Order: sequence, then structure tokens, then C-alpha cells
Amino acid sequence: MNKNILVLSLVVIIGQGVVAQSSAVEEIVVTATKTERTLQEVPVAVSVVTADTIEKANIVDLLDLKAVVPSLDSRQYQSTTNATFFIRGFGNGSNNPGVEPSVAVFVDGVYRSKIQGQISDLPMLERIEVLRGPQSTLFGKNASAGVVNIVTKKPSFEKFTSLKAEFGNYNSKKASIYTTGPMSDALAYSFSANVNTRDGQADNQTTGNPVGDRDRFGFRTELLYVPSDDLSVRITADYDEFDEICCIVGSTAYGAANQVLALMGGKVIPNDPYTKKAFYDFDPTSKGENAGLSVHIEKNFNNTTLESITSYRTSDNYEIQDIDFDAANVIAPSPISKELSGMTQEIRWYSEDNERVNWLLGGFYYQEDMDFNESVYFGPMWRPYIDAFLPGALAGVAAAFGLPNSSLFAAGQGNTETSAQDNSTMSLFAQVDIQVSEKLNALLGVSYIEDEKAVSYNQINTAV
Repeated sequence: MNKNILVLSLVVIIGQGVVAQSSAVEEIVVTATKTERTLQEVPVAVSVVTADTIEKANIVDLLDLKAVVPSLDSRQYQSTTNATFFIRGFGNGSNNPGVEPSVAVFVDGVYRSKIQGQISDLPMLERIEVLRGPQSTLFGKNASAGVVNIVTKKPSFEKFTSLKAEFGNYNSKKASIYTTGPMSDALAYSFSANVNTRDGQADNQTTGNPVGDRDRFGFRTELLYVPSDDLSVRITADYDEFDEICCIVGSTAYGAANQVLALMGGKVIPNDPYTKKAFYDFDPTSKGENAGLSVHIEKNFNNTTLESITSYRTSDNYEIQDIDFDAANVIAPSPISKELSGMTQEIRWYSEDNERVNWLLGGFYYQEDMDFNESVYFGPMWRPYIDAFLPGALAGVAAAFGLPNSSLFAAGQGNTETSAQDNSTMSLFAQVDIQVSEKLNALLGVSYIEDEKAVSYNQINTAV
């Protein structure tokens, strides 16, 4: 599948006394347009969450951001990795593994394609920028609803260490360490690690175990090499893992299917979407690992800057769910696994704060390989469940084909799906900012996106 996209954008900004009032407004530097500019100068609908706000609001991961960012919504579905972001009500679901979300997430300029690579606890942050509305000109095909841009603190040449420990209800325990300092006159380092555990906030009434717990660990290390005033190289390596029992699912509409399940041992509480009681045959689990390496090079010339960001990331996720969501053993445990590996390369060349005209040229390449496996098999109550809706129908089919009645829809039958997807994306973009007058700016952008996906799919079905 090939897709070529050409994006044009034009923004006109009319200022009213901005210079006269700027002294009364806190100056916040952002990279919403992929160059450092103050928040007052950026012609984009952007919300900035500073490190101080993140600390005071006890924001641990990206899903917590909705508490402090207007128009940003994060939604958790039936497992740890089934979550997604919405901006201004726009977004897409996460149950299709081949579909990228329409809210793009970047960490220090590196794209995170799937939610399973975004759920780790946040490292030492400088700020988080949430860009509202289509951002495809500069950020590519997966930013039609907006962008969440995470900027972490660079290693410092001044020694600094921070230790934190928190305790809360549900036996919540959080601990983190961050340390940074110089290794030489031109080399600085930073290291951070975090642990986040919590007992479940709901209970599985069938097994007696808690559901909705948290068990996460991660670390991140960086080197910053500054051999001269006009050159810097930043190397980042990170790793995180999670192993959780998730999630609680309540009943919003209790119908005939639920009533049949109740006769077979189902115990879902009718019409109670906010219940804290789950009824699963077993405890649903979700576990995964994420790792990455990135190199960010910045070279300054006379009135221009050249930047290169190279990254390689892997992400593995395995989960097993009770997809009938009830105590009746209708569907057997259904495992899902998803393995991702991808690399990105971005190059940007832009002017430095010219008086009248500022410009930016750039290119972005993204390659990701995904392997996805899913199995669904019938449990011992599947045949009685179908017979309750269609009495005698399956027996009649078996007799018509001369098959044993017990062979249709039997326990252990089902299907296994195996699929792979190779995705490559290339984007070229340019932008020019023209100051027409003291009160009028025009921002013109253009981008060309070429996207290609190759998909293979195989299904083995043992159901008679």
C-alpha cells in the first residue's frame, strides 16, 4: 500500500502590542515549530506543562496529562496497552495494531509509534508541549489530531542529584533517582531510574486477586558532548518494563447474552459501568519491554543551525485476556503478542532569528517492522452458549454433513492469526516565517509525505 501526501499550510498572525506587554509575561521557550521560540511567538495552539506543574500535579506518566492540559483526553481500555489519546475530541482507537494513532507522541524529537512504547513513567522533564489541531506539515502523517512533545532535561555540567520516594493508598510505592554532572570539561552525564508499584484498585471475585495494579521499572542514561560552542552531541539510552494485571470492565448494557451467561455461571453486575468487581476465569495480564538508543547532533553556523536526530527502538508486548469478561468459561484464555522494531532519521536546517525572514528545511525517514499474533479458542461453555440462542441448529448441521454432533464448536477449537507489517515513511518539509510589518506575520509551510506498508497475514482455523 502506497500513499503520497502533500500538505500546505498558511498561518497569518496579527500582533497587538506584543512588544510592550512582553515584560509582564513569563518567557517560555518551546519547540512546537521544531525551532526554539518563545511561547508568545509560536503561531500554533499549544499548551505547555512545565516541570514545576508536573511535580505539583504528581504527573507520573502520559495518561496523567489530561488532568492539567485542556482538550487532551487519554482513554484506557481493556488492557494496559489498549489506550489512546484524543485532542479536541479527535483521535482513534487502539485495537487495530496496524493503525498508528492520530495524536503523535515525541520524546526529545524521537517518534513513539504505539501506546505500548509510551506508557513508561516520565523521566526528569523540562516541559511537555501539547499541540492542538493538525500538525502534519512538520510532524508527518500521524499528527492529524495533534502532537504531544516531551522535552527532557539535558545532562548538566553542574553536579546535581535528586532522590524521591512516595507512599500512598492501595500500597502504592514510587521511588526515583536522578543524577547529573560533568565527566570532563566537554562531557556531561545523567542517569535516572524509577520504580512504580501499586496493588489493584478492583478485585477479581473469581480468583480472589486484585485487578488494575501497577508494576513498572525503568532507567535512562545520557551523555552530552560539547567540544565547542557551536557543536553538541547528545546520546540517550533507555529501558523500561511493565508486568500488570489489567483491567476492570463493567457492564453498561445488560442484555440477553448476559442473561444466558448468568445461567452458565456468569456473575457480571448488571448495568454498573463503574463497578470495582470483576468476574474473570483467570487474572488478565499485560507485560512488555521497551528500549531505545538515540543520537542528537546540533551544529551551529553563521545565522543557521543544522540538526540530526537518529534513533532505534524496540518494543515487545504480551497480554492474555478473558475476552468474554465473565466467570462462565465460554472463551478460553486469548493470548496476544506484538513485537516492534523501528528506526528514525530526521535532519533539520533552519535560520537563526533573522529580523524579517526565517526559514526551515527538513527531512524525516521512519522504518518500522511489526509482528503480531493473536489466538482465540472456544471454552467448554461455548457450545452450550450457542445452543441457547439456536436450539438444535448445530445438531442439524452436524447431521446434514454426517459429522459427530460433539465435533461442532467444541472446546479447544478456534483460530490463530499471525501477521506482519513493514512500514516506511519519508517526509520532506519546509517552512518560512515572514514578518510583513511590526504587527503582521505570515507563516507558509509545505510538506510531501510518502508512506508505504507491506502486510502479510495468515490464519489457522481449527473450528469445524
